[in-house]
Amino acid sequence: MIFCWYRAVSEKERLLSKMAQIVPVVNMDQLVVDFSVSSVYIDGYAGVKRMVEHLIMNGHRKIAVIRALQRFLSVDSRYQGYVDALKENNIELSEKLTGKSDFSVRGGKVATHRLLGNSKPAAIITVDDLMAHGSSDRQDWKPGESDKKYCF
Repeated sequence: MIFCWYRAVSEKERLLSKMAQIVPVVNMDQLVVDFSVSSVYIDGYAGVKRMVEHLIMNGHRKIAVIRALQRFLSVDSRYQGYVDALKENNIELSEKLTGKSDFSVRGGKVATHRLLGNSKPAAIITVDDLMAHGSSDRQDWKPGESDKKYCF
């Protein structure tokens, strides 16, 4: 069984520990210390950092991000990759280029609307695929205006 989860961590740890006694279990994308099952964790920090560096190498400096309202190691590390890439390239972190969303399509759409009202970013990075879907589900894009969207 492959299990990917973000909420009710301690409750799911107990459940997975019990299930692991019956069937093989792999925990995905949530790094948990002292957990008695195998885990696969994607390095979101490095992935987002490389995306931002790629955009910077291609001349973009106004790079927006939609980060999560909820705190989870996976999405926090993706956001930190964004922050560190900007910092290492002497680009100031701007509140006008930072949106926040829950893990939903609607939240991504609302955050994108706010970002476009505050600034004209060259690209928008999201830390979650549902946010990315909401960000790209806009009918009012103008050519050349934030037409680059990236999600990790």
